[in-house]
Amino acid sequence: MKENKQIGNVLSLDPMYSTLHARIADEYQGKKFALLSSFGLKHYLPGFEFYYIERQLQSKSIIISQTDLDVVKSMDSHFSALVRKVEKRELTDDELEYMAKFYVFLKQFAVDNGIKVVLLHNDLRWQHAIAVFVCRELSINYLVTEQGLFRPHTTVVDSFGVNAYSNVKNDYQKFLDKGEDLNRYIKNDVVTSSHDSWYSYINFFRYLIFSKVGQFLGTEARVVHKRHTFSEYVKRFYFHRINPLLSKKTPSDGDVVFGNTKKLVFVPLQLELDTQLLIHSDFSSNQEVINIIETAFYDAGLCNKYELVFKKHPNDQQEYNFSNFSKLTDVAIKTEFLRNVSLVISVNSSALLQVLSTSTPVITLGRSIYDVPGVAFHSNGKDLASDIKSQLNTTVDIDRRYHYVDYLKYVYSIQGAGNSFSKSQIEKIINKLTRN
Repeated sequence: MKENKQIGNVLSLDPMYSTLHARIADEYQGKKFALLSSFGLKHYLPGFEFYYIERQLQSKSIIISQTDLDVVKSMDSHFSALVRKVEKRELTDDELEYMAKFYVFLKQFAVDNGIKVVLLHNDLRWQHAIAVFVCRELSINYLVTEQGLFRPHTTVVDSFGVNAYSNVKNDYQKFLDKGEDLNRYIKNDVVTSSHDSWYSYINFFRYLIFSKVGQFLGTEARVVHKRHTFSEYVKRFYFHRINPLLSKKTPSDGDVVFGNTKKLVFVPLQLELDTQLLIHSDFSSNQEVINIIETAFYDAGLCNKYELVFKKHPNDQQEYNFSNFSKLTDVAIKTEFLRNVSLVISVNSSALLQVLSTSTPVITLGRSIYDVPGVAFHSNGKDLASDIKSQLNTTVDIDRRYHYVDYLKYVYSIQGAGNSFSKSQIEKIINKLTRN
C-alpha cells in the first residue's frame, strides 16, 4: 500500500478524456465510484465501480418536490444556456424532471456511500453543475478539471470552479498580500504527453466507439450538453492532424499582416456556442460580438488610422457577416504578428495568454480570469467605443502581467496532460483539497 494515502471514498462524474481522475483517486484509501453519462467514458477510470445516470434514473422510484425542480431550474449550465440563448426556449418539464431526479439521487448516493471527494470535468455540464451544488450542500470536497491555460501540456484542477467560476483572482491577491516569492514555485516538470497527442486521439476514438455500444445498452444519458459524433471527430482530426501535413500554406502578401501601414485592432473570436460565450458573457453568439465591436470601432472614428482584424477559432466552421472595413486573418498569433497590433479585444479567448506576454492592451468583453488590474481591462460593451480609445492610449504594467502569467503557469496550473502527470503534480492536486 502506498504511504500517506488520504482516507475516503471517491466519486468521479464524467472525467477528463484522460486517466487523471483515476490517478487522483489512487491517492485515496477507500472505494472508487463512477457515475457517468456515457458507457464510453468507463475506459478512462480503471478500477472504479460504475453506475450510469440513465440507468439509475430509469430503474429507481425517485420522488421529487417543487423545491427540487426550482433548485435545478435556477442553476446555470451549458445545456440550459444553449436552450435559453440559442434555442430561445425554457427547459421543458421532462428536462427539468430528469435533472431534478438526478439532484435527489446524487444527494442520497453521496450520503449512502460515504463520499468524501467528488471529481468532475468542466463545472458547466448540467450534471456537474448539480454535483457542485450538492457538494456545497453536504460540505463534500470536490475538484473540477479542465484542459489547461497553457496548452497542450498543462491542466487546470480547481477546488472551487474553472474559468470565471474559479477563485484564482482572489487566490492571486492573497498570494500578493502574503508577499510570497514566485521564484520558489518556478520549475518545469517533464511532460511527455499532451491533450492533442496520438494517445489522446486514440483514447477519444475508443470513447466514441463505446458510446455507440452504450446506446444499445441503455447507458447513455438522455439529456447531454453535447453528443459527440464520429463525423465531427473525423473532421476535427483531419483538420488538426492530417491537413497540416498536406498543406504547405504560408501567409500571402495579400494577408492583412503584410504590407499594411496601419496598426491593427485584433479580435480573436471564441468557438461558437462555447461556455465563454453562453455562460461567462452576456452574448449569445459570435455574430453579436462581431456586430458590437464593429459598431464601437466605427463610432470611435478609427477606420482611417487602424485596421480591424478578426480571427476565427481554429475549430469553428461557422460563417459570419463582417462589415466592409473589417478583415479576417488566419495568421498564427505569434510575436511577429503582435508587433503590428495596438489593441486586442476578446470575450475571453485562450489566445489572450500569448498577448499577455507583450505590452499590447487587452479588453475583455466576458467575465475572465484575466480581469486583474494591470493585466487586462473589462468592458461592459455599452461604453466600448470610449473604452477602445482609452485603452489605445494606455501604458501596460508589463511587470504585473509577467508576474500574473507566471502565477497562472507555475502556481495555479498543473504541469501535465494526457497520461503524463508526475508524482509531484499529483501531490499538488491533492494539496488543493487538504488546504480547504
